[in-house]
Amino acid sequence: MERKKERILLQSLQRRQQQEELKARKEIELQRRKEQEKQKEEVKAQKKEEEKRRRAVILEKHRLKKMIEEAEREVSLSFT
Repeated sequence: MERKKERILLQSLQRRQQQEELKARKEIELQRRKEQEKQKEEVKAQKKEEEKRRRAVILEKHRLKKMIEEAEREVSLSFT
């Protein structure tokens, strides 16, 4: 009878240990996924910021071009 209790206790401890190990693995996997998601979001934000800067440069070039064209037009009108 005593051996049966020991066996049951041992099985119970083994089950508990397996459950704790499984829980720990799941937590590690969850952390890994969260970290990957965070990195993806950072890359996405970086790309968005780069695109914003690129568009700002294009817009500024366009404005300068229009100002130059306008200045050239005014100069040509003043000589006619």
